[in-house]
Amino acid sequence: MPVDMGVNHVGPLLPEFTRRFPGITFELDLSPSQRDLVGEHVDVAIRIGAIKGDQLIVRRIGTVEMLMFAAPGYLERHGEPQQPADLVEHECLSLPPQGREARWRLMRDGAAMEVTVRGRIATNNLGLMRLLAERGLGIAVLSHVLARDAVNAGRLVQVLQEWTLPPLPVHAVMSSRLQPASVRAFVDFLAARLSFA
Repeated sequence: MPVDMGVNHVGPLLPEFTRRFPGITFELDLSPSQRDLVGEHVDVAIRIGAIKGDQLIVRRIGTVEMLMFAAPGYLERHGEPQQPADLVEHECLSLPPQGREARWRLMRDGAAMEVTVRGRIATNNLGLMRLLAERGLGIAVLSHVLARDAVNAGRLVQVLQEWTLPPLPVHAVMSSRLQPASVRAFVDFLAARLSFA
């Protein structure tokens, strides 16, 4: 699973799961790369976004709501965007491969619009993106859970609060329907317990 998913969402649930199922052991790989589930004997992968691979068994276990955040210092220097079109004047942190230019699809009350944003920094790690936003390097798209502590501490504020980006689906991905009871128990547990808002 991606690093931030493991650290911020799944990791905090492991003490409860291991108490309920003391006979199940784990080897966790936190990586943004998509592993070969069959070739590397991976029981289950937790992936965010669209899933590629016809032979994979996919179970949707939630969604991640994505919002925009920036540091108060950044907004003092550059002004706060009042509408989505204002984002073109801002430094925006994005995920590769979008790089220096990305299209953000923003939604409000059932209406959607796309804005082309630019930025000098792209990273595949949302924890690093949050840190860069906290340090005033631009506006970042993050989940509320990932941004919560920084918002509570005053290091980040939500911008364009009436607008969201499309929620990202979160899936448990397996190589076969024939899974051990331990894998089924873990996936069921995550589906029931994870909160991604």
